[in-house]
Amino acid sequence: MDKPRFRKNVIVRSVKESSPLFQLLPEDYRDRILKEVGEWAEEIESAVPAEKQDPSQPTTKLTSFEASKGLSAQHVFILGFQDGELPRDNTNITDLEICKLIVTLTRVPESSSQQGYYHPQNQ
Repeated sequence: MDKPRFRKNVIVRSVKESSPLFQLLPEDYRDRILKEVGEWAEEIESAVPAEKQDPSQPTTKLTSFEASKGLSAQHVFILGFQDGELPRDNTNITDLEICKLIVTLTRVPESSSQQGYYHPQNQ
């Protein structure tokens, strides 16, 4: 696992400044990671040729809140409903967090399911 020396400082700044983590990463590190992710995505796409996928079979798409915008689905499962994830702070819910939730909930016309988890340290 990659553990760059700057990781703690960048994470702390991201939380304190409410800045997206990727904007605070050193440019050369960010570019290297994005290149690796692009290569990985190409490997995944080439692993299952499109002609082998059966369009009559159900599919699952795992995505972020932001990436769900513009998509639609028969069912949506939203993971991460707990203090510290969404919302980051139960006593100070931001407009952005509300917007993320609304975008996600409006992806499905019929049903959605939300899942959180209990962690003893999050009391």
